[in-house]
Amino acid sequence: MSGYKIKAALLALAFGSIAGAWAQTSGRPEIDTNSVVSVGMEFSNGPAVDGTNGYDFRMGIIWKNSPDWTNISLNHSPFSSLPNYNHPGAGTDYMSGFKTPAALSAQTSEWTGIDTNIVYSVDMGFSQGWAFDGTNGYAFRTEGVQKFSSNWKPIIQNGTPFSGLTNYNHVGAGTFYEGKLYAPMEDWHGCGRVTNQSIGIFNAGDLRRLSVTVVSNYQNEISAVTVDPDLGANGILFAASFCDGRHLFEYALPHLNRVGTLILSQNIPSIQGIGYHDKLIYVDADSGANGLIYAINPTTGEVRYLTSITVPGANEYEGLDVSQGDFRISEAATKRLYFFHFAQ
Repeated sequence: MSGYKIKAALLALAFGSIAGAWAQTSGRPEIDTNSVVSVGMEFSNGPAVDGTNGYDFRMGIIWKNSPDWTNISLNHSPFSSLPNYNHPGAGTDYMSGFKTPAALSAQTSEWTGIDTNIVYSVDMGFSQGWAFDGTNGYAFRTEGVQKFSSNWKPIIQNGTPFSGLTNYNHVGAGTFYEGKLYAPMEDWHGCGRVTNQSIGIFNAGDLRRLSVTVVSNYQNEISAVTVDPDLGANGILFAASFCDGRHLFEYALPHLNRVGTLILSQNIPSIQGIGYHDKLIYVDADSGANGLIYAINPTTGEVRYLTSITVPGANEYEGLDVSQGDFRISEAATKRLYFFHFAQ
């Protein structure tokens, strides 16, 4: 029971889908002793697979892992209610086909990727996020909403988005949909110290606030929103939480009635922005100098990591917008809006 990593030969045996793992010798299959791949999985008594997910049998714990080797769940107490047990051995599942990193990369490439070369950037001051209506742009500031023309000239501003409301101090990364702006609003003092999580609706013409829907009963924070127009009778608004990377929260348009919670196949920490494009939801997770970009299937919750975006001088990636064939992301330190293209 020794070793600190699952080595390639063991992977080749347990994960029968690895190409080249078997070699024909004298009419009988034998193990090709050339390493195909190895994955750092800490100490394990043995792996098993079910065709999609993998399982580690560890000392007193059983782990379940996603196809990209991310931990999904674990059983800390496999011997619950059993006396005098302390050791799970190498188990099995009656299937095969766990994805190797190479197979995973090939599958990921079928999802629309992002070209990480900066097309251009615009100095627009700090913003939590941007939205575009095809002509004009909208900046969601921490304490306001501002509208810009197609040549980046300011048109109008709402500097009092919380007028008449108490205990609000933060506008998040919003979105434009059918003549309205949908903006996350809350009283933010850090994860675990958030109140009044809400969705504000603003008229895109004059930026008047039209309504506020409180969603604090459903999510612990609200950082960004986008609309999937292809779901529901009138579209579904998806809301992200900076403090909860395992879920997206669904609200039906036009009245923002709660629909449910989309459980993600892997955790995405520190979600700052969310956008919709061509049947997929895209999110950016702030990682300091890097913005980590993921794609999500809005009906199944399947997550794919796409790429890491790095811009010079960056320290916090904010909201994103996906429209007119571009992928746009705000960055706090440089106070610029960066434009990227989807990979061809």
